[in-house]
Amino acid sequence: KVSLTQESPVVVYSDAEGSGAIGVVAVGRKPHTDPPYPSWKFHSPAWCDNIQMQELAGVILAILALRSLNLSGTTYLAVDNQSVIESMIKGSSSNTIMRHLVGRTWSLIGDAGLNAYFEYVPSRCNIADAPSREEWSGLPPEIYSPSPIDLAPEFFAFMDSVADDIEQFGGDIREGPADERDSDTDEPDQPVSDPETDRLSVTD
Repeated sequence: KVSLTQESPVVVYSDAEGSGAIGVVAVGRKPHTDPPYPSWKFHSPAWCDNIQMQELAGVILAILALRSLNLSGTTYLAVDNQSVIESMIKGSSSNTIMRHLVGRTWSLIGDAGLNAYFEYVPSRCNIADAPSREEWSGLPPEIYSPSPIDLAPEFFAFMDSVADDIEQFGGDIREGPADERDSDTDEPDQPVSDPETDRLSVTD
């Protein structure tokens, strides 16, 4: 017997700000969830010293959050940085560190059982923006619920393993100022684009 019922998508927002702080808000499987939503805020590792790396660290935290909540399947990863979305859709980057981060992020997406779509959202519409900037005490409790699930050990172990990979394959996360090693000027491959929603999507 074949089921014709389509499972509702999972939605998760992530964001980063210039100091390296990252925030994640797991909305869950729409339309069956209501706020407050489980939320996390961390600081990305020091070697993630530009906004693209920090935003991608936020995506990694978002994936780990969904896995901790046993959410998988069709998933919209809402991000407000077009450069990061383009690198993820292309599956690579001209920058050594970003290239490793992109590859490991896709591996993590597969391990988590996600059929991932990257959704561009303007910063003003990104509900993960506030956790990346504010202390918990400054966030409205009717929207944000600090998750009791401690993802710090898993997140930082994962990021440490990425750093090890980068150095093993000839990169140096300590080498040079960020503005000399974070440029990604390659034209992205043509993504699947929905012009009505500015959605950039990738399927397995």
